[in-house]
Amino acid sequence: MIVGTLRNKKGTSIHERIMTVLATWAQQGLNSLQMMRARLSG
Repeated sequence: MIVGTLRNKKGTSIHERIMTVLATWAQQGLNSLQMMRARLSG
């Protein structure tokens, strides 16, 4: 992770969204790594 991107509003917003998605998948009992790969591959 590039920490410097968290110093601006856009970077912070993106980080918050990713963390929210990961937390949601965890609560649903889903494998976050598998879900992220599926979403990024297409």
